[in-house]
Amino acid sequence: KSIEESKKIKEEEESIATIAAAAAAEEAKIEKAKKKRLKKAAKLDEIEAIKAEIAAGAGPNLRQLEIDSILLQLKKVSSNDVDTPSASTATDTDHKKQLQLYEIESDGNCLYRALAHQLNLFHKRDTYTDQNFVGLRLLAAQFLRSHKDDFEVFLDLDVDIDNSGNSGNSVDKYESYCIDVERTNGPKGPIWGGQVELQALSQALNRTIEVYASDTPVLVLNPEAAMETASVNLTGDNSDIGDGQEKPLRVSYHQHYYALGAHYNSVIWK
Repeated sequence: KSIEESKKIKEEEESIATIAAAAAAEEAKIEKAKKKRLKKAAKLDEIEAIKAEIAAGAGPNLRQLEIDSILLQLKKVSSNDVDTPSASTATDTDHKKQLQLYEIESDGNCLYRALAHQLNLFHKRDTYTDQNFVGLRLLAAQFLRSHKDDFEVFLDLDVDIDNSGNSGNSVDKYESYCIDVERTNGPKGPIWGGQVELQALSQALNRTIEVYASDTPVLVLNPEAAMETASVNLTGDNSDIGDGQEKPLRVSYHQHYYALGAHYNSVIWK
């Protein structure tokens, strides 16, 4: 009997030891998980602290810095411009006017929309509009086609060169580029306009175009534009552009206005 009791006691002790070991293992597991969570939380707190430190010392973002730089240029122009509304006949309100940015939709047509908006200002319409951008795309493409020798050299058309050194398909690729200029949409959306299209339109419209950009001198295209009013087909009816032919068309160029890339806005008196 004593042997059986001893055996039973031993089994109970072994069972208790097993349970205690399991409990200790579970407690250790819980403690390890707790330490892991605390370590992760501490790491996240450290990351957030670093972000806050960077943000605190970062100052204004690139978009705002660029806008401020352009507005400073426009302020200087406003005080010296012969076209300012603050002439001898101007009202007190006119004397307070400054050149300001007018935001243009960002859809791949911003350059053409900005210029169309500028042209419509000289129509003396009640409301500003940029809906004639389609006509400006057509006009730019037409001018590029008729002045291929003047513009092709400035375009990266990736022309194939054969063994004799001749370009085998430059005409096709240049025409393809002109077709893309005309399009307001496509597989990859409308292609953006740039300095080539600005130069083409300044000549086609016979207008001086001023481009304001951050920390660079004002780019003046076709400064010798004729003073007389030119008739340009923007809407299909050969309508005249309107008054103010001698005044420059003003746009601003931004590299940080939107995350997608380059953007053009219109510049107005306000």
